[in-house]
This record gives sequence, C-alpha cells and structure tokens, in this order.
Amino acid sequence: MGVPGLWNILRPAKREVSLLCLTMNDGAEEHPEVSTGYRISIDAGIWFYHTTCSRKGENHELQPPFFRLIQLLKLPMRTPSSSLMVRLIRLRARLKLSLHISTKPE
Repeated sequence: MGVPGLWNILRPAKREVSLLCLTMNDGAEEHPEVSTGYRISIDAGIWFYHTTCSRKGENHELQPPFFRLIQLLKLPMRTPSSSLMVRLIRLRARLKLSLHISTKPE
C-alpha cells in the first residue's frame, strides 16, 4: 500500500525534528492561546505487534504500549479532557466496587 516513488519526491523537503522539539517550539508558535498546541493520534497496531515479540517479565504484552504511553505523556501535548478523565475514574471506581461486592463470600 502506498504511492510508488513518493518518498523520493519528498526527500529534498525532509527535516528531522524530535517530537519534544516539535511540541515545544512549533506547537507554541502556532497556538499561543493554548499551552499545548498539537494533538497526536497513534496507530497502536504496530505497538501491539511488537508485543508478540516481547516475552520477558510479567504482563509482557502490556509493557511496550505502557512505556511508550508514559513517554508520550511527558510531552506538552493535548490530552483527553479532564471531564473525560473524571468519568473514566468514576467508571473504574464503580466497576471495582461492583467487583468487590460480587466476590464477597455469603
């Protein structure tokens, strides 16, 4: 899948910039009203493909995505809204509570 020869055409315009530099510099310049200008999307399929290769330690299939997300969360970028996070935390608390209630011995 792809466009044959596209990378050869684009190569002269190539500029390598770390994600941190991009978010710190360009993001702030393009969106001065927001402290974090960029929002990124991740195709996590390749991350989960890499989990098939890692077989070390406990929960080995969760380690690569977890540590990559930790690195991304350190960057100054937009994250899900706080209201969404609050809803997720409440939902997790309810699920945990219902799990404890249903597993109590009678």
